[in-house]
Amino acid sequence: RLNTLMRDLGYPTGKLFPEIERQILDRKVEQFVLMGNELLPTRAGYGSRRIYHCQFPFPANLERSAIEAGLRNLAHYERVVVNSEFTRTAYRLGLSELGVGDFPIDIIAPPVQMVAAGPNAPEKENIILMIGRFSPNGHAKRQDILVDAMRLAARTKALPGWRAVLCGMVPNDKASIAFYESILHDIEGLPIEVVLSPSRSQLEQWMLRAKIYVSATGTGVTAAKDFAKCEHFGITVVEAASAGCIPVVYELGGPADIVDHLGVGHRFSR
Repeated sequence: RLNTLMRDLGYPTGKLFPEIERQILDRKVEQFVLMGNELLPTRAGYGSRRIYHCQFPFPANLERSAIEAGLRNLAHYERVVVNSEFTRTAYRLGLSELGVGDFPIDIIAPPVQMVAAGPNAPEKENIILMIGRFSPNGHAKRQDILVDAMRLAARTKALPGWRAVLCGMVPNDKASIAFYESILHDIEGLPIEVVLSPSRSQLEQWMLRAKIYVSATGTGVTAAKDFAKCEHFGITVVEAASAGCIPVVYELGGPADIVDHLGVGHRFSR
């Protein structure tokens, strides 16, 4: 998080681990959890019980020596923990490509704050909601997909009286700023509102007012090599569903698992 903040402010990022690890060496560690975005852990860890929490096995072009070191590190862990069935599938595929067979992989979904409708909750409106950063990078939230759908609906008069609301922040990089400006240009004349950098309370109000929540991250992805572009879990999907929204999600990714688990909502493909 510190590195992300420093990068957004334009400062060079540093390495914090060496000093922290020196402190760990002087202590008795019973349980150790390493969190990473790599298929293979970057260190062997400490203590008698070791868990590797992989947020997602993002692709990496590693030399053979780095892969062998990562496999040795992995052998020191008793199990891997991931956030969804989708992420577990991606992790298993990654291991199989390295010739690794069965390895214990458990799913622990991230904690989600429910959005319960209280006595003063607003009435539901004909609103289609999308929440996420405006950026074309990484597993992009793909606001452009909802914009295209609303443009088609306006042309065919398929959704009279409905509007879309796009909530999110804009990362401080040229590509994200350009993407955000393109969205503003494309929504001209359409029943679409942009809410920039909303507070938590504002987001909850929009969830309570909206009838439909859309998650379009990963739209167009079909091959396993591109799974990193999909939503890995989908916290806002769960939050919106708890507020009474019907989730409409892309067919690949954590949100599709959520729809299946809840038995509410719809998948779409493209």
